[in-house]
Amino acid sequence: MNKNFLKFFVISLISIYLVSSPFKITSFASTNDNEIVNTASGTLMIDSTARLTQSAEGGSVTITYAEKNKSVEWVVRPKGGLPFEFIGFINIKKSTGALVKSYPISGYGTTSASGSVSLYNAYGLRSGTTYRAQITGIASNSAGTKFYIQNGVEISFKYQK
Repeated sequence: MNKNFLKFFVISLISIYLVSSPFKITSFASTNDNEIVNTASGTLMIDSTARLTQSAEGGSVTITYAEKNKSVEWVVRPKGGLPFEFIGFINIKKSTGALVKSYPISGYGTTSASGSVSLYNAYGLRSGTTYRAQITGIASNSAGTKFYIQNGVEISFKYQK
């Protein structure tokens, strides 16, 4: 069999799988120091969990939708290793971009801060509907350096009661 045909066939199968995945992920990358800026989109599915981790020069952020316990989990890891505080929001939006709910979040640490927002029986969310969970916020370390999550890092998920 022709090697070029085989490569094309394998790449085509992988592409079809990724396009048909039920979780759409919008990925992000950094273009400026200490900023995480929206640049591209793709698809990801890990064990019935939508998860996105994006690293940039200022650190990294992970947002996950845990289908089993109907929660949005987040982790923020600014670079530098100094004590820091993070303040932000998890925004739940319709697929059109309209805001449905906004949950304030915060945490502190030296290497990471994390938490979760329960969507179990969340008022205003309809079963079988696709939503987007977006994390936005700012981390400030003990030296006064600020790390921004700009334009929000977000994942899409289908909410089921």
